[in-house]
Amino acid sequence: MKKNLLSEVFNKIVRDGQVKRFERGHTYSVIKALSKIKFYFSKKFTFLDIGCGTGWVTHRISKHYNCSKAVGVDISEEMISIANLKKTKNIQFVNSTFEKWDAQTTKKFDIIFSMEAVYYADNPAVFLKKIKTILSSKGVALIGLDFYKENFSSHAWESFMGVKMKLYSISEWVTLVEKAGLQVFSIELIKKPSGSEWEKNFGTLFLFANKK
Repeated sequence: MKKNLLSEVFNKIVRDGQVKRFERGHTYSVIKALSKIKFYFSKKFTFLDIGCGTGWVTHRISKHYNCSKAVGVDISEEMISIANLKKTKNIQFVNSTFEKWDAQTTKKFDIIFSMEAVYYADNPAVFLKKIKTILSSKGVALIGLDFYKENFSSHAWESFMGVKMKLYSISEWVTLVEKAGLQVFSIELIKKPSGSEWEKNFGTLFLFANKK
């Protein structure tokens, strides 16, 4: 996906005052998913948030007493500008596509979180292989998706967003993640009881993975 096209879509969300609505839509499932990897927060860790938006997850995790470094990467200049308003000393925000970002691969991350980012990638396999490359040997990757085949309500989102999105089934996503050199150890569909029909009936798909 060309940066200028996708970044403009998310810049417009900022200009239209829709940021808080998007954040609220993800809060329930994200917090539930992160609570399932509490073990990884029990010792000093570094955290990477791919597709961080305004950085609300990055900021939240950076406040954990064991977080030594939190990095957020996002394609939207305007989202990153908002993220930087509250930046603290252990946070870094980067305006880039994940694929083009120079991650300094000698620096590994213990927890890599990606919410609704991988299906915008031109090549999800490349995206996932980069996650594997920069994940620490005993780290965890948490990949969240609302756009997947079993969630029939999501199929119209590509047309609505006006950008290319990769639509795969749950099993196809698992295969892609494992072909990238990661092992999926848990698959969760987190449903939101008070949400929209698709949130109640299908939910957000989370793949939990580590290195093989």
